[in-house]
Amino acid sequence: MVHFLAIASINKNQYQYLEPKDYTQILAAFQHTIHMIVLHHRIAIPENHQPGNQEHERQEHEERSTKFFSIRNCCLVIGTQSPMDTILHWLRYGLGISKMT
Repeated sequence: MVHFLAIASINKNQYQYLEPKDYTQILAAFQHTIHMIVLHHRIAIPENHQPGNQEHERQEHEERSTKFFSIRNCCLVIGTQSPMDTILHWLRYGLGISKMT
């Protein structure tokens, strides 16, 4: 992921990296996409799901929430040793540069 985003940051016309203010939009879109993929993958409701018992529904909801937060806390936030940690640091850097210019 980090390699892909490094390549996406190259300005092909000027043969240099994009300015942080221009690159932040790419990072934000990528971050949102990754979150949506993880959300869909980790807490998707099974196709054979049958609504009914409220207690069973509550348990399923808690299991899906637990799965989502477990992957979120290990891989999708700053402070983890993951590609998303690097991406989020780049995003914060770009946002800081955008505010200063």
